[in-house]
This record gives sequence, C-alpha cells and structure tokens, in this order.
Amino acid sequence: MLQKKIDSLNILGLTQGSNLDVFINLMSFVNKSKEFEKINLGAYVSFARHFENSEIVKNNKKNIQFIKEWEIFQNAKKNKLSQKQVLNLNNSAKDINIWKSIIGDRRLIYGKNCKSIEDYKTRYDDNFLYSLANQFIEEFTSFIDKFKPNIVIGFNPVTFGELLGIEILKNLNIPVLQLHSSRIENYFALHDNLIGTSSHFTRIIKNHSSISKKSLDLSKKFITKYSKHGLIYEGVNIKKNKFSTKFSILKTFNQLPSAIFNEIKKNLNSTFKNDHHDNGILIPWYYENIVQNIRKKQCLSYLQNSKRIKNLNDLKKIKSFAFYPLHSEPEVAIQVLAHPYHKNQIELVRNIAASLPFGMPLIIKEHPRSFGVRSLEFYKRILEIPNAYFCEFEIKSNQILKLSEIVFVISSTIGLEAAILGKPLVILGFPKYLSMPKSMYIQSLDLFNLSKD
Repeated sequence: MLQKKIDSLNILGLTQGSNLDVFINLMSFVNKSKEFEKINLGAYVSFARHFENSEIVKNNKKNIQFIKEWEIFQNAKKNKLSQKQVLNLNNSAKDINIWKSIIGDRRLIYGKNCKSIEDYKTRYDDNFLYSLANQFIEEFTSFIDKFKPNIVIGFNPVTFGELLGIEILKNLNIPVLQLHSSRIENYFALHDNLIGTSSHFTRIIKNHSSISKKSLDLSKKFITKYSKHGLIYEGVNIKKNKFSTKFSILKTFNQLPSAIFNEIKKNLNSTFKNDHHDNGILIPWYYENIVQNIRKKQCLSYLQNSKRIKNLNDLKKIKSFAFYPLHSEPEVAIQVLAHPYHKNQIELVRNIAASLPFGMPLIIKEHPRSFGVRSLEFYKRILEIPNAYFCEFEIKSNQILKLSEIVFVISSTIGLEAAILGKPLVILGFPKYLSMPKSMYIQSLDLFNLSKD
C-alpha cells in the first residue's frame, strides 16, 4: 500500500481516445480524497482529434504532463533505422516482447479500415515498425526518467504504446493497474496482471475466510440471476440490431452532409490528417452504412440457403454438441490475450471440430458486431470444415449454452457464463476468470493436445 501524507505522488495514465477523460475524472476523485499532500499527473495519449476537442482535457491540460503517440509516430517516420541499429534495439530490449506489442494494435497489424470491414492487410512495412518501436522506447523511457511515476493507471490496452509501455514499466518494477469491466452489473476492478486473474483476486480466493458473508450472499444472488438470464456483455448489450437487413436510404443519406463536412474539417488540420488513429468520418460512414448492409444481405441469403445452419429447434434435437462463439476481429481478446489466434479463427475452428468425439458437431455463433463486417468468403470457408455448423444469428448465447454438452472459448465472457451454468469448459486463451476451480475448466494451449484435453 502507498503511504499516506507523502510529499508527492506521481500518477501516470496509459490512455487511448476518450479513456483520457475517464482517467482525468478518476484522478479528480483521488485529489479530493486528500490522502496525499500533492499529486502530479502524467498521461500517455493517443487520438489527437479527441485530445484537442475534449472539454475535460481542455480544462485540465495545464495540470498534466503528456506524451503523445501521434508525435512519436511522426518522429519514427523521420528516423529510419539501419540494420545495425535494429540489432542493437534487439539487444537493449531483450526482456521486452516488441512483436507482441505490435500485434496487439490493430492499427499496425491490420488494414486501415479493419474496424469497419474485414481488412487483414498489414498497414506498415517492417522497417517502419522497427523505427516506431525504437522511437517509442527512447521517448517513453526518457519521459519515465523525468516524470518518475510511483504508480500507473491504465485500461484495456489496445495500442502498441500502452502494451510496450506496460512491458517497460514492468521491467522497472513500477506497479501498473488496469481498469476493466467485471461483466457483473456495473462493477469495475483494477487489475495488476494483463494476462489472467489479478493477484489480489487470487489471494482472496485462496483465503476463503477473508470473504465476507455480504459478498457471498451477493455472489449467490448474481449466480442465480445469470443462470436464468445470462451475463450482460458486449455481445448481448449492443442496442443496435446488428442482424437487421433493413436499410433506410433516407436515414443513411441524411448523415452524409455532416460526414463530408467533418471529413473536410479533419483534413484541414495537419495533425489530425496524419494521425494513424484517425480514420476520419466519411470512409467509416461508407463502409458501415453501405458496404456492411450489402454484405449482411449477401451473407444472410447464403447462410439461410445452407444446410449447415441450425435454428433453436434443430439444436434441441441434437443430443450432444459443442459450442464455440466467434470473437470479432480485431479484438483485444485475441490480439493481446491469445495473440497466436489473431487473424486465424477459421483454422482454430477446424482444429476444434476435428478434436471432438466422433459424431459430436461443433456449433458456431457469430459475434453481433461482426455481421456485415466479415466477407461472404469467411462464412464459406467455415462451412467447408467437416463437423462445423453455424447457428442462426438471432439465438441468444445463453440458450445455446444451456443445450450444449461442452463449450470452447478463447477468452470470451461466454466462458464465465458457461461455468456459472456448470458446463464443461475448454479455455484456449487467458481470460480474467482463470482463478476458477480447476474442476470447472481445462486450459488447452497446445492444439496438438486439444483432442486429449
């Protein structure tokens, strides 16, 4: 624990986009607590347009020291590395997995439009990625040396800077806490481990006597509730009906003048224009309103005519089946928590389907956010796999879980839901709920052993 009434406490935030606002608001509560004599704030920030336009940031700029990802990015473009410098970088950063940090950032490892449409093309060449890593390590290390943080507060890391920063801070023995949703009601928790369960949760679980009756009663209440209705998480909490094929031309094109105006405004600002975080407004509008709606119709038509798609009645008739919920791509769950699977869920499905007891089919559910994003070819390739079937998109995960014999997840919240329902669970990644009793799941990290597991 940090000692009270120390001369000063230096807190660094690892933020991206609007999470900077959350960090500033959190720190205002810490300041009001009067636990410490003086608090100095620093922040690693990305997405220049939000940084410049946020009223919360404007009102607090003078009180925070910033290190800006877009500036590091532009500096890296100017400072190309020789082969010798790349080798020196490898030696000086031998305890840091740089590639892991690069793979964790969709803006570097996927295509420019990957948030709106299936786009796997790597955006930058290797030489630039070498320069970017070198530039970041130099500037971030220099910032840390000057700012001297006592503690670092972050969120779900999705940028290479956050991920690489965590690696550097870990080597310097500076504590890093990440604020994550618990998926239970509106509870959030600070975690000290990026991968797996936070150490303070593990300690509580090992020492049962430290758990209060109030906490146990609350837990039982939640388990009863979620056994009946399922957990609330992104896959079931998207208000917009992602499976709808209705296309309102009037509503869509009413948004176009605003999209064009804001696109022009953005491109007149050289900082915003060159920020690799900022894909603008017009191109996302085109993909999300035109291309995605066309794809939805194509994919739905193909799947409805396929004999390898199951409705709820079909699932009830199957005596025994396995269930695998697809992750959306790109997503932190596979890029950070299970990076070997990034861009490769089709082959993972192939391995799961071939590892099951003979005669047990694998039922696959699409992620609500991905319908219209993925191409028709993606679904065709999945349905070419022997023993693999899609379920209808409208079926709730909780309904499938209750009928399933066994569940496979990478690090999905559906895995926690399966455990609550008492379903045998095979975990293929590193979710936050790994501290559950081993009798409830098997963690299988080697596809050669998946059938045996």
